[in-house]
Amino acid sequence: MHQSELFDALVDLVLPRDCIGCGQPRHRLCESCIEAAADLAIHVPTPTPVGFPTCVSFGEYAGSLRQAIIAVKEHGRRDLVRPLAALLQDAVDAVRPVIGTPAYVVPIPSTPAAARARGGDHMLRIARALNSTPARLGSDRFARLLPAGPLPIARVLVPPKKAADAVGLGRLERVATRRHAFTVRRDARSLVRGAHLILIDDLVTSGATLTAAAEVLRAGGAESVRAATIAATVRLNGRS
Repeated sequence: MHQSELFDALVDLVLPRDCIGCGQPRHRLCESCIEAAADLAIHVPTPTPVGFPTCVSFGEYAGSLRQAIIAVKEHGRRDLVRPLAALLQDAVDAVRPVIGTPAYVVPIPSTPAAARARGGDHMLRIARALNSTPARLGSDRFARLLPAGPLPIARVLVPPKKAADAVGLGRLERVATRRHAFTVRRDARSLVRGAHLILIDDLVTSGATLTAAAEVLRAGGAESVRAATIAATVRLNGRS
């Protein structure tokens, strides 16, 4: 058990919290709020960045799902890590290769500055929870024969030391600023070559981050790169 999981278990015992969405007692994210947020679908940003990977999101970035993501990301609510990991698991399973190994989950890393400000890398915590969290909801739309067992986590991406300033930029301009944002770790290059990789992140908006990460992994020889996120900005018929 990771230290973060032990911490969450202790928090559950000592400081039970109410649902972040509706306030239902002793449920950090209750069944009703999960059902209301569930909209497992392929997400395609508009306009679509060239090189954007196939991406499935659990639901829309709104309501209780938005509140939970912000709480984990900006306010250190580690007790919500496992509930969000359970939702992300559905999206991961939807894009998981039916055949082809090796396959890995690749979390989008926080910049060093963001990790310091937030007390750690929230997506790494969520990624670690994936391995011990069963999928919360299923979808016949994405039903498939899945390989048994969890996918291993591969921390292969190095983030930029400082995030590029994207304030005031359009979607395609954001992609341009992100294009050289990531690199592949030297000690992970052999792992990337020939691998099937699933990028995971909390949110997809313009698609710039996922596109930049996918491009560097493809350049490193990855066999395939797909993506899964907890949420996506407002969509209509699978598009934003």
